[in-house]
Amino acid sequence: MSIAPQTIKKSRIYGRFSSKPQEKGDSYRRQTGDEVKAYAARNNLEIIGEPYFDEGVSGKAGLNLEKEFGRYLNEAQAGEALLVEITDRIGRQNPILLCKLLYDTVHKGI
Repeated sequence: MSIAPQTIKKSRIYGRFSSKPQEKGDSYRRQTGDEVKAYAARNNLEIIGEPYFDEGVSGKAGLNLEKEFGRYLNEAQAGEALLVEITDRIGRQNPILLCKLLYDTVHKGI
């Protein structure tokens, strides 16, 4: 009996920080670096393209939808995975709006 190899799923990375002082910190590396890549390798995820990253963009007002996260939503294909450190990187809007955004993303097949 042979075991079929696990399918490698394509994935894209998204990250965000909102304030200028965070530029001097570890946000970018933490959200896009070696730990994310190791997670992808352990879970048969192939990272495609460069990370989508919103620097100094508030997730509370949903401004990231007009920036890199919006670009991600336009470019991502059904069947791909989204790698994000924590849900609040996608947005910090009203929970109902955030749930709709997450629903729409999943409904797209991501």
